[in-house]
This record gives sequence, structure tokens and C-alpha cells, in this order.
Amino acid sequence: MILTTLAPSATENDEARRIRSIDGLRAVAVLAVMGYHFGVGPDGGFLGVDLFFVISGFVITRLLLRQRAAGTLTMRRFYAHRVRRLLPALLCVLCTVQLWVWTADVPAMRSTVNSQTVAALGFFGNWYTIFADVDYWSVLPAEAPLNHLWSLAVEEQFYLVWPALVVVLVSLSGGQRLLTFATGMGAMVCYALAAWNYVPGLPDRAYLGTDTRAGALCLGALAACLTNAAVSRMERSKAATSALPLLGALSVGILLMLWAQATIDSSALYFWQLPLAGLAAATLITVLAVLEGRQRAQHTASLPEKVVLKSFAARPVVAVGTISYGLYLWHWPVWVYLKHTVPQWELPTQQGAAVLASFTLSLLSYFLLESPARRCGLRTLLLSVASASVVVASFALISAPLPQHGADGDGPVVSGVR
Repeated sequence: MILTTLAPSATENDEARRIRSIDGLRAVAVLAVMGYHFGVGPDGGFLGVDLFFVISGFVITRLLLRQRAAGTLTMRRFYAHRVRRLLPALLCVLCTVQLWVWTADVPAMRSTVNSQTVAALGFFGNWYTIFADVDYWSVLPAEAPLNHLWSLAVEEQFYLVWPALVVVLVSLSGGQRLLTFATGMGAMVCYALAAWNYVPGLPDRAYLGTDTRAGALCLGALAACLTNAAVSRMERSKAATSALPLLGALSVGILLMLWAQATIDSSALYFWQLPLAGLAAATLITVLAVLEGRQRAQHTASLPEKVVLKSFAARPVVAVGTISYGLYLWHWPVWVYLKHTVPQWELPTQQGAAVLASFTLSLLSYFLLESPARRCGLRTLLLSVASASVVVASFALISAPLPQHGADGDGPVVSGVR
């Protein structure tokens, strides 16, 4: 019952006129990743991360374009919103993991956790993993409760660079068209780099690099540019909207097919599956944005349109999407904790406990930390974030370094977290 009461914050509604069905899409993405990590989802469930990337590129670019059109876009406002959205929950997870490592007898993971904590605080977790002595694929999953933060680092780096690029490109002659062209070209270059950097048996550079994974973010930004330019016309056109439910269903079918087939260490993933997954996700997001905008404007929708929207905008689905950030942050540390503390439990029991604990912690984080952080004063928030960062970094830095597990010739172990 409590899930159905969740709703987007007033701040985000005011700034982005939140699209409920895209919140539902967030739920699909996080549940796919959780299912993959817990061993109950499809082999390609890790592609839920790419769906997150496309959503982030769309939402952020749409927000920037709307604020610039309204004359309210400032870098201070944008980054204040990002700080409120991302850092409080992240710092809580880092602090919790650090306390566990310090108080429990888990010396094998201490060096990895400390290094990844510092990398997470500096927004370069993915690059640390690429260039560290012990790479992503050589660390046992049960010794790396922060491995999943690589994807957050990719998004954080995007947030640091993309707003300034949008402002510059839109300010030039033919700004909207130039931005659309740049996002399309950026996606092509990034996917080409992913294919170029893939080495069979050593996929870490292609899979974790910002330059190789930003293609999905660029496709999301491209979808935002296209819908920003054409959504009003498409919302009024019966010919255009009549084909959209079919296009949305086709996109869902492609995503399901890829999620059933994809594997991390395969040339197919980097040569065509990642681009196809990104295109399908961007198409689906565009369809949902147009259909929901049309329904909101005209207070009507055909039966196929209602089916598509209700599939992603049902209240329970939207509620899960609303707490999807917390679910992503907490689910992997919870899984590692259970593997360490109750290894004697049967797998279904561990899976059920992991789901229950992940949702409980995410709900607590949403109501007690994330929502209050969006309402408190900026100075208070920044002071709190800075203080918490210093405390977490101190925990990580003053620990005596221990030998990295797996560096003694045991051979690579493919990690269970993607």
C-alpha cells in the first residue's frame, strides 16, 4: 500500500513536468538489473543500465531546453538540483558500507571498498576500475559491494559536462538543429569507440568507459531534442499518433529480445546490440512522451494509446520508478552483505531477503533523506554533503592498505555485478 502513495516531488514537477510513464520505465530498468544481479532475471538484464542512461539523457536535456526556453536556466540551479538528487543517498550508502567493513570481519574487501569509496566521491569510479591494479573482472562479487557505482560515475561525468555544451550549442546559429546533430553524431562516435575498444576476454575498457557508454546518454538527449521540436505537432496529428502504439510495442519487443540474448563478453554486444538497445529505448521514450503529452492536452486517448500508457504509468509501477535510484544504490550492497553473513541460506531465501531489504532501505532513504534534501536550504544541504563526504573519505583513507584479492595469480573471476 505504501508504494502506491509515492509521488514525484513538487520541485521536479515544477521543473520538468514529470512524465509518469517514464518513471514507470525507470522501474523496468531497475527491476531488470536487480533480477540479473540476484540471479532471477534474463541474461541481458544488465542492459537495464543502458535504459537508465537513455532516460537520464532524455530527462536532463529536456529539462535544460525547457528552462532555457522559459529563461530560467542557470548552472547554479541545475547543479543544486543534481546535488539534492544524487549525493545524500549516495553518501548514506557509502557511509553504511564503510561502517560495515570497519565493524565486521571482512578484511578481504577492505582495500577494494576503500578505493572505490574515494573513487565514488570523486565521480571517477568507472575510470578507477579500468586503470586499477585489480580490474572489475578480477574482483570477486562478494568482495566488492560498491562495484555497481561505475554507472553512476558515467552519469555524473555527463552531468558535469553536458549542461555547458547545451548552452553553447543552442546559443549558436541554428542552435536547436546544431544540438540535434551533435547528439546524433555523439552517439555514433561513442558506439564506434565501444566496438573499437572491445577486446575478447577483456571487456572492461569497452564496457566501463565514459566515452564508450555515453552513446545511450546521447540518444536520450537526441530524443529530447526531437520531441522538443515536434511533440506539439505530433500531439495534434491523428495520423502520427495512430502509429505510435505500434512503434512503442515494437521497441519493447526489441528490448526484450536483446535482454534475453545479450552477454557482457561478446562482440555482438559492442558491435550492434548496445546501439540497437539504445535506439529502441530512445524510440520508446519518445512514444511515451508524445502519447502522454497528447493525453494531457486533449484529455483523450485511443484504446491502443491507453494500453501503452497504462502499461508504464500504473501507480505501482510509477511508485517503483520513483524510488529506483535508491533501489539501484542499495540492492547490490544488500546482496553482498547477505552473501557474507548468511551464506548457509538457500538461494531463494537470499533472493527474497535481498528484495525485501532493498525495498525497505530505498523507501526509508526516499522519505527520510532524499525528499527532505530537496526541500532544505541549499547552504544547509551543501554543508551537510561536504561534512558527510569528509567523514566517509576519512574512513576510507586512514585504513591501512591491504593486498588486493586476486592479484596473486588466482586467475580472473568474472564479476556478478555489471
